[in-house]
Amino acid sequence: HQSIKEAQLAMERMDLEKKEREEVERKILSEIEEQEKNAKRRSREVANTIRDQRSSEIFSTLQRKREELKKQAIEGQKEVETSWQEQEKKSKEADIQMREKARQARTEYRESLKRSFSLLQAASTVTGSQQVAGNKPPLPPKKHLMVTSAPGITNKKPRPLRPKNREMIINWFQKEEKDKDAVI
Repeated sequence: HQSIKEAQLAMERMDLEKKEREEVERKILSEIEEQEKNAKRRSREVANTIRDQRSSEIFSTLQRKREELKKQAIEGQKEVETSWQEQEKKSKEADIQMREKARQARTEYRESLKRSFSLLQAASTVTGSQQVAGNKPPLPPKKHLMVTSAPGITNKKPRPLRPKNREMIINWFQKEEKDKDAVI
């Protein structure tokens, strides 16, 4: 009997030891599973942190690029505006110069017409015909402003006084203009 009892006791002890081992294994497995869960959670947190940091870096980089592009656009616009203003200024200066040249050309043309007309009048007075000057009456003489320069600079002869009659004009013409082979 005793050996059966001992065998039963040994069996019970073995069952008890087996249960204790299973309990220890379950605890160990539970701890390992908990550690794995914690490790996964931590790795997700680290991944989320890294992703958030990278996202904020990308966002700040994009903002800097956008600001740089805005600044470049503003500078480019300023350059275009400055260039346009310079071109406009040059254009206005060219217009002013063209107007001045046109005014000078008109003045020179009028003066040459006056000289031609006075020469024609003088020639018609000398020849006695009014046909050269046309049917228009002669223009009244205009007062000319004399431009004086510093003394000693001009090498021209002083201009003779205006002739008072026809005879003086004929004498002047014969003395001055015939020598130059003037053609009427």
